[in-house]
Amino acid sequence: MKYGIGAVNSLLIEDPTAMRDVAQAAEGLGYDFLTLIDHVLLAYPAADGTPRAHYPARTPYHDILVALGYLGGVTTRIFLRSAVVIMPQRGPAVVAKQAAAVDSLSGGRLELGLGIGWHREEYDALEIPFTERGRRMDEGVELMKLLWTQDRVDFDGRYYKVDGMGMEPKPVTQPHPPIWFGGTTPPVFRRVVEHGVGWLSRPVQTIEEIDASWKEILRLAADTGREADALRLHVSVGLGPEETTDRIVANVRRMISLGATDVSFFTSYMPGIETVGDHIAQLERAMTEVVPAARPGGLS
Repeated sequence: MKYGIGAVNSLLIEDPTAMRDVAQAAEGLGYDFLTLIDHVLLAYPAADGTPRAHYPARTPYHDILVALGYLGGVTTRIFLRSAVVIMPQRGPAVVAKQAAAVDSLSGGRLELGLGIGWHREEYDALEIPFTERGRRMDEGVELMKLLWTQDRVDFDGRYYKVDGMGMEPKPVTQPHPPIWFGGTTPPVFRRVVEHGVGWLSRPVQTIEEIDASWKEILRLAADTGREADALRLHVSVGLGPEETTDRIVANVRRMISLGATDVSFFTSYMPGIETVGDHIAQLERAMTEVVPAARPGGLS
C-alpha cells in the first residue's frame, strides 16, 4: 500500500507558502506521494443562476504543471502525482516538455496522471473542441511517448503533426514517467490497460461505482493479455476533524478490499479545515491513527 495526500495545489488558503508547508510536512510524516488537480478556468453561473461548473469560479487552483515543478524543488523524496492534467487543453508537446522538466529536476519523481475533463465552457474558452477531447487524448499520448523516447520525431496525426522535431532534455525516468489515467468511461479504461500503470478513481464516486469500474478494467486487462497484478488502483478518502477515526479506517479498509493499492487522503474542502495547521494535524492523525489501524491485523 502507498499513501498520499490530495489536492495540494488547491488548499483553499491564500498564503502561497501553504502548499510548500503541507508538502514538506507530508514528506516528513512518511507519505509516499502527493497529488495535484487541474483547472485553467472555471465558469460563473449562467444569467439565470444555473451552475455551469462543479466548483465555484473563484476556487483557487495553482497551475498544476508549474506547481508540480515547484513542489519538486521544495521536497526531496515524496512522489509528485498529477490527478489529473487535462492534456487536450494544453496539447501533448507542451505537456510532454513540462512533464520531462518536472521529472528531470525532481530526480525522477513524477507520476503523470492524465484526463480529458468535463468542463465544456473551459474547453470553449481555450478554443479546443470539447467533443474531440477523447480522440485528442489518444493521439496525444502516442506523440508524448515518442517525444520522450526518440531523438527525432515525425508524426502525422489527425490533430497533431510534427515534422522532424526533437525534444530535450528527456525525462530521467526511463522510458518515460509512469502514466495514470483518470475518468469513468470505457475509453478511459482502455487507455489504462493500453498505456497506464493505473487508474485514478474520482472522489465523487461511490464505492459501488469504483468497484464496478475496477472490475471492468481488470476484465479488459485479461482480454488483452495485460498483467492485471501490475495495474494500480488509486482511491481518495476524505480526512477532516468532523470525520471519526473509526469511520475513516472503515473507508480505507473498504477501498483496500476492492483492490486499492494507493490511498490519497484529501483535507481540502473538508469541514473544519481552515489553516495550514489544520491540514497538517489531519495528516499526522492519518499516519498515527488511521494507517496503522487499516493494516491487516491492525487496531479496530
